[in-house]
Amino acid sequence: MLNPESGFKIKWDLGLALCVFYTSCVVPVRISFSLDATGFFYFFECGIDFCFFLDILLSFRTGLVDPTTGHVYYNKRQIIRSYLRGWFGIDLVSTLPLEFIAKHLYPEATASSSSNTLQSAKILRGLKLIRLLKLVRIRKIGQMISKLEEEVFANQSVLSLVKILLFLLFLAHLVACVWFYVAQISTYDNCYHKVKIGFFLIFFIPSYTTVGYGDITPKTKTELIIAMFVMIIGVSMFGYVIGNITSLVDNINASGRMQSQHITTLKEYVIVRNLPKHTALWNYLLGKRVLDHFEYLYRHRSVFDEGAILTNLPTGMRNDVVHHVLHKMISRIHFLSTCHHEGLVADLAVAMQPFFCVQDEAVYVQQDMAAHVFFILKASPSLSSLNCIIHPLDVAPQNATTTTNVGHRLPLPEKKVLNCCKRFVFLYLHTMTWVLHAVER
Repeated sequence: MLNPESGFKIKWDLGLALCVFYTSCVVPVRISFSLDATGFFYFFECGIDFCFFLDILLSFRTGLVDPTTGHVYYNKRQIIRSYLRGWFGIDLVSTLPLEFIAKHLYPEATASSSSNTLQSAKILRGLKLIRLLKLVRIRKIGQMISKLEEEVFANQSVLSLVKILLFLLFLAHLVACVWFYVAQISTYDNCYHKVKIGFFLIFFIPSYTTVGYGDITPKTKTELIIAMFVMIIGVSMFGYVIGNITSLVDNINASGRMQSQHITTLKEYVIVRNLPKHTALWNYLLGKRVLDHFEYLYRHRSVFDEGAILTNLPTGMRNDVVHHVLHKMISRIHFLSTCHHEGLVADLAVAMQPFFCVQDEAVYVQQDMAAHVFFILKASPSLSSLNCIIHPLDVAPQNATTTTNVGHRLPLPEKKVLNCCKRFVFLYLHTMTWVLHAVER
């Protein structure tokens, strides 16, 4: 039995998808322009049909994936029953050489000396249309693209744009072949087939993207009907494609777009609240400080709801994700880098929030509630504090201050956080930029 997720099965499906792509492009051309495969291409296309026959046999030997649990089942009876009820009939009909069988059942259809020429032409046309059953295989391309989207960690908007482009090109190719098959214009009998295809692509693409130029017009009743359907499809697809392309281009950089929206909202808030003004304590625009803080925050934290994503992950996977995403910050904090409890490190790392400080700005002031623990990642700030031990009921003595340089990558002295008391310490910055991470109590 084969594992549907094994390397061999994935490579086999990829090769089969390429065969389907070739068949989907070639079959409409062979039907519309009466081009039978000869020489190398005859054996090549016979080999493709043989590969699809082998795929039917492999489908009876491939395990089933439970979509709810992801578990692979290898019960033969269940696999056979599932495939027979599913795609077996379509795969069999699209693989059998029905055209070859029909030619042997109706040999008079291809005989040039047939007495009933009109009937023979109808039979021959019907035999050609049997090849269209091969287009049913195109579903395998969709399945393969879905697998590639799961395996390839690329920008999903770019992949969607590529899919739409390929779909438009294939649809243009298909309608051009149908248009020529319906028209059967005798004046083009002596033209090369590439010229014929190009001529009808010129008709379809303007009709598909605009209202058409009008230089190519339908002549017969059948052509008028086909042209109306082409215009309806063109208008529908034009709206669909424009809407999707607009959405996809907007989502190519979803993170940047969301960050830009948040910054724009903050700017509106700063303007409405009249924040851009000088304060008495720091000669620095308050609104600019707010914007700088959030810009710094978004550079070090995702604009997505990372907490909700991590909450729904198993504990082990969550710890691995946090250590991978925040490994730089964890390695720069001595307490976290030396802690051997991965769960504790992950919880603390996620809880930490970076913020932006400027020169002579206070991180916290006296009488603030001690609700955060601060970790220094960069710069050497000066800590001005009262030279005493503070308890919840203590009264701070006056004029007893000292200045201390705090080392890098260490937590600030935050014993008061454990007792949830007020701070009798104020902390300000002498350097221009200070990188801090704070953990809320």
